Amino acid sequence: MSEIQTVNQRLDRIESEQASFKQDVSRRFDHVDRRFEGIESEQASFKQDVNRRFDHVDRRFEGIESEQASFKQDVNRRFDHVDRRFEGIESEQKSLRDELREFREETRTDLQVLKAGQTGIRNEITDRFNEVKTTLNRHEYSIEILNRRQFQLEADVEQLKHR
Repeated sequence: MSEIQTVNQRLDRIESEQASFKQDVSRRFDHVDRRFEGIESEQASFKQDVNRRFDHVDRRFEGIESEQASFKQDVNRRFDHVDRRFEGIESEQKSLRDELREFREETRTDLQVLKAGQTGIRNEITDRFNEVKTTLNRHEYSIEILNRRQFQLEADVEQLKHR
C-alpha cells in the first residue's frame, strides 16, 4: 500500500502541479487577453484618429479642388475676355490698315493730280513770264526810243534857244 500511497501522492502532486500550471496558464492567457484588448482598443482609437484625420484631409482636398475649379473658371473667363479684346483690337487694326491703305491711295492720286496741276501751272506761269518778258522787252525798246527822241527834242530845243 505504500506503493499505492506513493502513487496517490504522486498523482496528487501531479494534479496539484497540473492545477497550478492550469492556473498559471489561465492567468497568463488572461494577461495576454488584456494586452490584446489594450492593443485592440488602442488600434480602434488609432483607426478612429486616422479616419478623422483622413476625413479632415479629404475635406481640405475638396475645398482646394473647389477653389481650384472656381479659380480655373475665373481664369478661363478672364482669358475669354482677353481673347475678345484681342479680337476687337485685331479687327480695329485691320480696319485701320484698310483705311490707311485707302488713304495712301487717295493721297497718291491727289498728289499725282496736284503734280500734274503744278506742272500745268508751272508751264502756264513760264509761258506768261515769257509773254511778259517779250512785252517788257518791247516796252523797254519803245521807252528807249522815246527817251532818245525826247533827248533829241530837248537837244533841238536847246539849239533853238541858243540860236
